[in-house]
Amino acid sequence: MLRRSTLYVQMPHTWLGRLVALLASAAILVLAFFFLAIVMAAAGVLVLVLVVRMLWAGRRTPRQARQDAIEGKYRIESEQRQAHDSSSHPTRKH
Repeated sequence: MLRRSTLYVQMPHTWLGRLVALLASAAILVLAFFFLAIVMAAAGVLVLVLVVRMLWAGRRTPRQARQDAIEGKYRIESEQRQAHDSSSHPTRKH
């Protein structure tokens, strides 16, 4: 039969061991807090950069759309009229 190895963590029995365990636990908690704070700050900066980039790109889009638009009047002509017009004007190039 296979025997599984299990790791048991026991509290220290001496006051010095308990003091070291308390200090190590406090240090791990402080490090975890600062790690979390740094990760959250980096995520906030990343979100801020993405929002500013989207706003900057959105600001530029309407101006470019106005420059690309062709304005003017138009009318739709039937195909019969276009065929008649092209045959009646010998100087018109196709």
